[in-house]
Amino acid sequence: MPRAMGLISTNQTINLGKLTADRPIAAVPFAARYRLLEFALSNLANSGVRTVGVVTPYHYRPIMDHLGAGREWFLDRKVGGLFILPGSNYGMRSVSAKFLLKDILKNMQFLKHGRENHVVVSSANQIFKLNYRDALSAHAENGADLTMFYRDEERALRGRKDCSFFLRLGEGDRVKALVPVGALTAREPRRLFIDTFIIRRTLLLDVLEWYKTMEYSDLQDIIAENLNSWQVRGTPFRGYLKRIDSIEDYFSGSMDFLRLDVQNELFGGEDRILTKVKDNVPAYYGAQSEVTNSLVASGCRIEGVVENSILFRKVHVKKGAIVRGSVIMQGCVIEQDSLVEHVVCDKFARIERGSLLKGRLSAPSIVGKECVV
Repeated sequence: MPRAMGLISTNQTINLGKLTADRPIAAVPFAARYRLLEFALSNLANSGVRTVGVVTPYHYRPIMDHLGAGREWFLDRKVGGLFILPGSNYGMRSVSAKFLLKDILKNMQFLKHGRENHVVVSSANQIFKLNYRDALSAHAENGADLTMFYRDEERALRGRKDCSFFLRLGEGDRVKALVPVGALTAREPRRLFIDTFIIRRTLLLDVLEWYKTMEYSDLQDIIAENLNSWQVRGTPFRGYLKRIDSIEDYFSGSMDFLRLDVQNELFGGEDRILTKVKDNVPAYYGAQSEVTNSLVASGCRIEGVVENSILFRKVHVKKGAIVRGSVIMQGCVIEQDSLVEHVVCDKFARIERGSLLKGRLSAPSIVGKECVV
């Protein structure tokens, strides 16, 4: 396999309400024990990439606290390893940018000192599992400048409010155009660019020199401008993918993890989603507890009813309490005789005795970190 380094952009402005009040989207907890960033990071680790830079936003502390030296992702190394890279300051960046050129310009030394020939660039707000080994080999064999990953969508998705691009392909899977969803015709294929691509390291360095006076440009837009002069190829991704751009995306993606097919795809096989290891006692289930179709992490104490929900570490559901279709993060306490339905509780929140808290599948209620309701 050709040698590659990784670059993960976490400096994106994505609003999940109270969940992103004091943390970036990349650090939002997900699926009982993970952070959103760990899916992109695990993909690189499972592909044998041992030099990874993480471009951080201004409120980077949760990311650094969780990643540490990168030991769980095989990145605590003397050569290569994990690099925490500073991103642009808050208020000094483009709100819609996914791969802001200024973020990469600030970290040119990371790219210049790299010994690898290629760079795998990815965002940090997507849930998917992808091994890059085959794509890197094909990228090198074809002499491509860029290889862009896409997934075929079944519908036009005209309701999307994000800045997604779709690929138009020509002969030999060469990318002819990047178009927004509104520019798609009724009959053409919907090839959604999944914000992940491989680029020659020397080309990326050249781009930084050519466009350094346009530092607020998005790297996606620069790629779109140069499709006619670069060898840019598309390669399909056919697995599960969930992009988190809103609280509705977060909630529906969490509920997807209660499906056996999604669990098997993301947690089965040789490649694993890696995370920070924490040693806790096993979950305790009381004599009167009832748990149905739920993910329950270690350290939980369940004495009430839990249905179709995701419980992070050390959650306490007391006697008479009912939790339905909800996401309850680490250290939360659901007091006796409370009903929690279609709710996302951030870490260390407390729902007091006899409370009734209900949201909707399409609009879940959010309880902030350390709040008492």
